[in-house]
Amino acid sequence: MTSIKINRNDLDSYGSGKKYVAEILNKLSGPCEPGIQYIVVDKNSTIYERSVGLCDVAAKKSLTLHNTMAAFSMTKMLTAITVLQLIEQDKVELNDRVDRYIKHPYDSEITVRQLLNHTSGIPNPIPLKWVHLASKHNT
Repeated sequence: MTSIKINRNDLDSYGSGKKYVAEILNKLSGPCEPGIQYIVVDKNSTIYERSVGLCDVAAKKSLTLHNTMAAFSMTKMLTAITVLQLIEQDKVELNDRVDRYIKHPYDSEITVRQLLNHTSGIPNPIPLKWVHLASKHNT
């Protein structure tokens, strides 16, 4: 895996940073390699989005913004980092009940800590009907 350090001054020299992000993605995935999708959003809109590379390497089919990418467990780490940053900023308490922040259909005693530790008792949603082998796909 390629690692690229992004310097804030580099982003500033590219104006909005879009050109810089595009250059990074082009270095990470070429037109004949497995693809990457990137999106930057704020609370109101999409600021920037881009797809580079292939969604089907064998068929040499390009990845587009209309392709869906399964994130699964890859988001767990990013979610945990975000929650821990909110805790650090005193915006969330680790031992607070989750229903203090959001409504949910599960046990009202579930805490933020339990969600982060995967000990809340919320059932695993797998198998999801839309997750299937490529050979079973109808399109």
